[in-house]
Amino acid sequence: MNLLRSREFLPAVGLGLLFWFTAPTTTFAQGISSGSGSGTGTGRESGGAGATGTGAEAGGLGATSGRPSSFPPLLNLDPRLERGGPRPDPMLVPRITIPESARGTFTTEENALVRDALAITDPGERSLALVRLARSSIFLGRPDLGHNAIFRGAEDSLRETNPTIRDQRLTNVIIGALALAEEHMREIAVAQASPDVIPVLPAPKNIDRKSNLERGRSEWQLAYELAFQIRNRSARTENLYRIVESESLGSSVLVRESFRLSQVRPDPTKIPPLTRDFADQFLVLAIKQAMTIERPALRDRALVAIASNAAASGQFDRAIEAARSIPQPEVRTDGFLKIAENEAVFGQQEAATLAYSEAAKAISMVPNADPREILVGVLIDSLIAFGRFDDARASVVLYSNPANPPIALAAVAESQGKRNRAESAREWIAKEPSAELRSLLYRKLNDGVLASEEQKRAAALAR
Repeated sequence: MNLLRSREFLPAVGLGLLFWFTAPTTTFAQGISSGSGSGTGTGRESGGAGATGTGAEAGGLGATSGRPSSFPPLLNLDPRLERGGPRPDPMLVPRITIPESARGTFTTEENALVRDALAITDPGERSLALVRLARSSIFLGRPDLGHNAIFRGAEDSLRETNPTIRDQRLTNVIIGALALAEEHMREIAVAQASPDVIPVLPAPKNIDRKSNLERGRSEWQLAYELAFQIRNRSARTENLYRIVESESLGSSVLVRESFRLSQVRPDPTKIPPLTRDFADQFLVLAIKQAMTIERPALRDRALVAIASNAAASGQFDRAIEAARSIPQPEVRTDGFLKIAENEAVFGQQEAATLAYSEAAKAISMVPNADPREILVGVLIDSLIAFGRFDDARASVVLYSNPANPPIALAAVAESQGKRNRAESAREWIAKEPSAELRSLLYRKLNDGVLASEEQKRAAALAR
């Protein structure tokens, strides 16, 4: 059973009941469809004439990850960091730990590359040199070398005595560690692609999937632990946001990158279980760590980034978990819209209906009228872009300004004309809106039909 169908607040019939409770009854109110009909679109039309707002591009393709049977936690947070508990002194947790994989000495070949860096006596300068080496190791195809260098650079950055310079050095190490972790995930994604998925790519050499996963995991852990050593609050929260975003992106890359290279939809059966388990746990960890971000704005945006990256790779259960964790309804709307759009791309129309419903509920909870009106426009733009015209018309009841529904309905009519859905548009125009509004809607429908014909003619002449 799809977990999306178990959402508590609304039955699977869609937004109709939500609108009944959250907006006054109007002649425009309709039940929301599943979106599975022939009119489902994939474009974004918010920039066109008659659009109601500005929307974001729909997310990419991916495949649903599996659930792990067991997986050791990446790190144990101070229990006071749990959501709702008192905020501890961030300088006390967590403590820096160096994994065994980064404790070894450099080989003879590596010594030639790091000799000059290790010869630097000043810890702060040596840290910069080692981080530079770590970042270069990605281009050189030796992120395993960078793995050792970044941990040595981290130890040196902590020895810096000037507080401002120390924060700068720590930030530099964090950014380098994130780049290395993401590179380890990309290497795995290419290595795990079977020949029938990417036949043109040569098989990578010396790629140990488990070792790369462990390296990436320890590099993200290092970055997270170092962030709590930064004394400047703004720099600390910004780096925590970077870390959470990077972890969710790394999870997404593990699931979809190998398939993206060959421009095919990801197939979860071709992704090894170990990789799927790590991908899921990186999202679990990212959600937990996002809740430790001190500033609400960055915390909520970090959760949106998790929801977006999880949805783009088809990991919708975790995407929903992240979106539901967002306290602010304005930002939560953005998270659920990204989920809904990706579900529509994946062909999961019923699930997309429920995600759109949660977005609509979040909009109805926005206390201020101006941002609420804008978000209604964004919701309607998204529904129009994916050909969910009945849903878009139903959503106009969320408007409180009476001047906005006619604009939204005009955008729906014009888009239906552009997509060869003029007949169905004429049916609802003849039945639902008031007589004085019908003339405007028929004109916008005609504009859409003519725009479609002009586009066809231009394409024919260009041949």
